[in-house]
Amino acid sequence: MPSYPFMQVDAFATSPLTGNPCAIVFDADSLDAVAMQAIAREMNLSETAFVLHSNVADVRARYFTPAEEIPLAGHPTIATAFALAETGRIPLAGDSTRISLELQVGPIAVDIRSKDGRVERVVMTQLKPEFLARPGAGPVARMLGLDPADFIATAEPQVVSTGTPQLMVCVRDPRSLRRLSINHETMASMRQTASFFSVHVFCLTRIDP
Repeated sequence: MPSYPFMQVDAFATSPLTGNPCAIVFDADSLDAVAMQAIAREMNLSETAFVLHSNVADVRARYFTPAEEIPLAGHPTIATAFALAETGRIPLAGDSTRISLELQVGPIAVDIRSKDGRVERVVMTQLKPEFLARPGAGPVARMLGLDPADFIATAEPQVVSTGTPQLMVCVRDPRSLRRLSINHETMASMRQTASFFSVHVFCLTRIDP
């Protein structure tokens, strides 16, 4: 198999061995989806990014979890932009450099903030949100091992996408988060019927430890 240059970058971090790690494989145009998936499975990180040539943007990238391709995600976008600047593949233009990054969902804008030639911050612009399927409070509660009463009545679980569809679930009490018990078989079935990538369960209030 040919050799490909790659980096591992910790996104959302200011010091090594913290944050969210992502592998970035450069010059990946000759790799097909099967090879990319195998590499991502071998890396065994939450995502691995593959950098390719683009005809519509400055650069193209594809993101793979160990199990499947994901059309858009935040931390591999941050890590990929940093790696492109760090290796000089994207030249920095003063304190702020905007690049166009082609993803599976189309091009998005990414701003690279720098000082004295070193990247300090990367900011991505996601797509306009789409409000999609509502699988129902009862089925979602059974999937999560909760009761429909745990959810805020005016915020029914719903799939929302800014590039990657996610099932958003808002609970009334943060104690509900501690009672989560996911039925993975049910979730796999609901992913197919409601067309979402993963589940985000959150609460708008806090509780002391």
